[in-house]
Amino acid sequence: MAAVTPAIVREPRRVLDEASIPDAVAGVYLADETEARGLVGRADAVALPASAEDARAVVAWCYAHDVVVIPRGGGTGFAGGCVPLEGGVVLSLERLRSVRSFDPLLWRMEVEAGRSTAEVAKLARESGCTSHPTPVRPSNRRSAATSRRTPEDRTRSSTASRATG
Repeated sequence: MAAVTPAIVREPRRVLDEASIPDAVAGVYLADETEARGLVGRADAVALPASAEDARAVVAWCYAHDVVVIPRGGGTGFAGGCVPLEGGVVLSLERLRSVRSFDPLLWRMEVEAGRSTAEVAKLARESGCTSHPTPVRPSNRRSAATSRRTPEDRTRSSTASRATG
């Protein structure tokens, strides 16, 4: 485990409980799947919020003290996005695991960031949804993975598009 700056551990504990800000940063919070390529970082502290409100409080504290925040979901990425390259506080969202809402008939599920994609896919499968989970897109278009149209509907639609365009 890497050494941590005591002040950056003590101060956030005024916002969260002691268990949410460990004394030392475990190696698991310093890398993701890019570790095999030699990408390992250094963090001053790790925060393990138990709620969205706790996460907000950590971000607010870091902002007020000009401390870099490195958000971390499951750490399974391949791009190094959750690797703390130059210190700061790793905001690990692993304890945020609630399923906030789930409506299998509409094929919609809202889960907190600590749930893995595999867990979400399993929940969907167990409820009769066979498509892979797709993040919400900021458009009105439906993806093919979540569309409830039948293959015949898709064929008619694409035929109509070719005929008019």
